[in-house]
Amino acid sequence: MSAATDETARTREDLLAQVQAENRALQRQLAEREAELRITRDELQQTSSELLLSTLDLDARVAERTEALSASTARYDELVRRIPVGIYTLRFHADGTIRFEYVSTRMCAMLDLTEADALYDVETVFGRVHPADRPGLDAANRSAAQTLTPFRWEGRCRLPTATRWFRIESEPTPLAGGDSRWNGIIIDITERKLAEERLALAKEAAESASRAKSTFLASMSHEIRTPLNAILGFSQVLTRDPALTDRQRDSLATIQRSGEHLLTLINDVIDMARIEAGRMTVQASACDLGRLLREIEALFRPGARDRGLVLRVAAPVFPRLVSVDETRLRQVLLNLVDNAVKFTPAGSVTLRVEPVGVNRYCFSVSDTGVGIAPAELAPLFEPFHQTASGRQHQGGTGLGLVLCHQLVRLMGGELHVESRPGLGSRFAFTLTLLPVNAKRSTGFQPVPNWLEAGATLGLEAGQPVCRVLIVDDEPDNRAPLRALLEGLNPQPPVLELREAADGREAIALWETWQPRVVFMDMRMPVLSGEEATRAIKARLAARSASRGRDTRAPGTLVVALTASAINGDRTRFSACGCDAIARKPFIAEELFAILEQRVGLRFVRAPAAPAAAARLSPDAVAARLAARPADWRAGLQAAVELGDFGRIGTLLEQVPDPDPAFQATLTHWAYNYDLEAFTRALGGG
Repeated sequence: MSAATDETARTREDLLAQVQAENRALQRQLAEREAELRITRDELQQTSSELLLSTLDLDARVAERTEALSASTARYDELVRRIPVGIYTLRFHADGTIRFEYVSTRMCAMLDLTEADALYDVETVFGRVHPADRPGLDAANRSAAQTLTPFRWEGRCRLPTATRWFRIESEPTPLAGGDSRWNGIIIDITERKLAEERLALAKEAAESASRAKSTFLASMSHEIRTPLNAILGFSQVLTRDPALTDRQRDSLATIQRSGEHLLTLINDVIDMARIEAGRMTVQASACDLGRLLREIEALFRPGARDRGLVLRVAAPVFPRLVSVDETRLRQVLLNLVDNAVKFTPAGSVTLRVEPVGVNRYCFSVSDTGVGIAPAELAPLFEPFHQTASGRQHQGGTGLGLVLCHQLVRLMGGELHVESRPGLGSRFAFTLTLLPVNAKRSTGFQPVPNWLEAGATLGLEAGQPVCRVLIVDDEPDNRAPLRALLEGLNPQPPVLELREAADGREAIALWETWQPRVVFMDMRMPVLSGEEATRAIKARLAARSASRGRDTRAPGTLVVALTASAINGDRTRFSACGCDAIARKPFIAEELFAILEQRVGLRFVRAPAAPAAAARLSPDAVAARLAARPADWRAGLQAAVELGDFGRIGTLLEQVPDPDPAFQATLTHWAYNYDLEAFTRALGGG
């Protein structure tokens, strides 16, 4: 074999070996790949199984969620269907267009629309709004869209069958691009509106009836007071006649009592009407509480003495002036003391004031009278209710205690009663009475207490002439006042009197005659007393400003004469320029006190209490007290310790071996409730 052949044989073997080696390598790779592919197929099969299970689980969960969502949607739809309000979603676009995105079936039913009408034609919905209310709705929509604030609107919608009221409320949600979405509700408020209309009509009818009643009562009050003013006025004038016999005086006293009783009944009815109408008010002012208690004691002591009763007033030392509605407090105390005297056939009546805290005082009126049965205590403060004793007495209207109860409440207290049949009763209430600085007191200036002075006999002669104008539209009201004032005149006369029938005539007379005093009725036709007073005061001020050219009159005192002298009226009368106020029907001594203090007229009076110059010093009183009987001193000491001024007064009337100066001093202390002076004189400090 040649070399070439050998070389070829080796080359073939090498190639075969190489091919075999490569084949083996390829087989190994194929085996490895087959192993890898076999693993991948297993993994794929496992993954496929897992995916299948996951898909089945997901399908189950999706089915569960779908079922739950369907149930929730069904509940929501049922809720939306059942609630009595409509629900909507409204979209405001930045370009100003409006479109409903959702409307509930309830809303469609409310407005008598289909869902398609509401969703695709917003004007169909807005077109239901009443033309008179549409501008308000459009304005509210614009404002809400611009400010993105909650939307509220109430108005009418005209439906095919009726016009109904709706309220719409919605809240904004800002969106991209300047849009906003509004989720809201619409509520049918027709029944509420109809109820409000019925209520308004009923309220107007009630107010109209109340106004009619008030007008009627005011008119009747005026009509009744006019003859009463003449009756009570002329009875006071006639009582001053020294030529009267005792029988005539008794007859006049009966007329006076009867007229005053009728006046009290009228006042009670008017006050009850004010309370029912919510027009009764209280107004605190400076009140001399000691003087008020003395007035009440002076008013009732003669009547109590005539009935054989002991009237006691027991009070502590308190500030001279306190803040309280004096008119209303007097009215309450007068009613309570009057009831106590009326229903006490024997024994005593005690008006007591006791401190119960800082600036807190308890007022009580107790008696030893017939008492009240337990079953009658509960309705005691009901209008027109009378107890068995009241019906037996056959007097009163059943309004007195009701008024007291209401007035005490208005003043910040509560009236309570304790009573036992046959043993008597006790009515009590507590008020806060703040002390008042006398220099800071405001309102009408007080006049001297006419109950403290002796009877007025007339005017002193030789005084400058005082012109007095009486203004009243009723001649029967002017006549008794003129007769009263003319009866005061000495010779030559001190008072010059003229009359005017209305405010306009009064102004004209003031201009030409320049009266010093005007007694002005407040309620008159043509021109009221308030308007006339305002005009007179304005002209007086203008004249005072030019006093260098006109000095005819130093001033004019205007005294308001009114039948309703409550604090609200006092404030109004003071604001219009009145300088003082007097009740109507008038009380003679009250008018005299005004003329004395405010005008400076000098009166001649009957002797009153001993003058201050006759009173003794505390040391002199103490020396004289030591000489009095021990049992009398012990009784006085006990009464002073209790602050029982009623008992003190009774003891002073029994002073052994009367000494005028000694008795005058003790009476002065008792009159001023000066417990400290009594205590010092008795050796207590």
